[in-house]
Amino acid sequence: MPLWTLLVYAPVANLIWSPTGYLAQLGALDFSGGLVVHLTAGLTSLVLALFIKRPQNPQGSDNALFKYVAILFVITGWFGFNLAPAGSWQNYGSLIVTNTLIAIIAASLGRIIPLTDQNKPVTLDDLVNGILTGLVTSTAAVGYVSPLSIGIITFVSGIICHLATHFTNQTDRLYDAVDSFTINGIGGLIGTFGLILMANTKINHGGATGLIFGNIRFASVELLAILVISGITIIGAVISLLATHLVTLRKD
Repeated sequence: MPLWTLLVYAPVANLIWSPTGYLAQLGALDFSGGLVVHLTAGLTSLVLALFIKRPQNPQGSDNALFKYVAILFVITGWFGFNLAPAGSWQNYGSLIVTNTLIAIIAASLGRIIPLTDQNKPVTLDDLVNGILTGLVTSTAAVGYVSPLSIGIITFVSGIICHLATHFTNQTDRLYDAVDSFTINGIGGLIGTFGLILMANTKINHGGATGLIFGNIRFASVELLAILVISGITIIGAVISLLATHLVTLRKD
């Protein structure tokens, strides 16, 4: 973990959040972590999942109370997570809170609708994963787009992340016990693509104008950020994994 932080998180955070960062100077945006936190976490999970064998009888928690309490803490903390980059309530605080609430509702609906179409019961896990998908997806764009835009982005993300999770859970090639890649990685990407399309300086003067408003340059910069961050993450995750194996072999 220290090696991963050094090789992945630190340089990525500097590139996009530091005023002197290369991607930041180009105009790349990530309000509270869609790329810096969630894409890096999701891609790292994908790298690790390729090297982990799926257990024959995976154990999960069936404690509903624990899940309710856990998701309550996550939601409460996430308002701070999304609000922190604003610095103060006057800097679009009401927009961020509204967008976060809409993201929770819209992504949960997006996650549940495919189940109702298949006449499958909606479980607590479906609802919890829908909430998490909305929170993750909101982070890149939460301070840069309108409530309607964040609703569209997170609703679509709820559907896509549900389908991706179903696919990975059916294959033996990937064992992602907590669906980190399909929620963090794909959710972070969808949130960033939503930002590319729907960013609006009328919503946040410090943001950008999205592709649907004709700003091709911002779209190209944000796509470059996705490619650079993905490359750094995959290389750093592989190096960290190999180093961990070497340390383990020495101990054995």
